[in-house]
Amino acid sequence: MKKYLSLFLMLSTFAVFAQLRANNTESYYSMKGTFNSDKKDIIKKTIEKEFGEGTLEDSGYIWTGRGSFEIILNDNSLKMEIQKSTDNQEVVDKIKNLGDKILATKNINKSNT
Repeated sequence: MKKYLSLFLMLSTFAVFAQLRANNTESYYSMKGTFNSDKKDIIKKTIEKEFGEGTLEDSGYIWTGRGSFEIILNDNSLKMEIQKSTDNQEVVDKIKNLGDKILATKNINKSNT
């Protein structure tokens, strides 16, 4: 029994705990998430594949586009927001797809708000 308990404790120590929440309304789409800092590089590379290099600022890496969207990535959190309009559906879809790709990153869990 002690052997199994030790194994469980060891595995839970190495587990990555994260939350990812998406909110999709008629006027905006947002996604906010937290993750262990060891996931930052893979998430950053995923974002860069879609939107190029971000700007490094005090709050972390930032990607913006035509005033309609903002992505902020720091050591252990991600925030993506876009205001929907009739002329930016392609970008909205791109950000939603990006969220799906990030969600596919190992050990990130999704919960709707």
